[in-house]
Amino acid sequence: MRELYYHCPRFQKCSVNACPLDSYYPTRKPALDDLERKCKLTKSKRIDIHEKNKGALPYGGMTVVEYSRKQLWDSLPEQEKQKIIERGRDALKKVCEG
Repeated sequence: MRELYYHCPRFQKCSVNACPLDSYYPTRKPALDDLERKCKLTKSKRIDIHEKNKGALPYGGMTVVEYSRKQLWDSLPEQEKQKIIERGRDALKKVCEG
């Protein structure tokens, strides 16, 4: 399998050793001399790279935390998801109004 991090638009200038697009992620840890310790590419772009290239990454291009939160979200009943979405919309309205 060709590593998916080669498809990353930041690949040539990136120094992240613990890349979510690496087939060895998360076993490869950040090196002490890494200039960047965390991936700066957006989650949506990492997921897109994974899906477009038919990746087989266990976390789908997400970090461990992102993946675990997605699993938690997916496990919620639809009614609970709607409540959370509505609370977010209400909070956003308050911020935009005031």
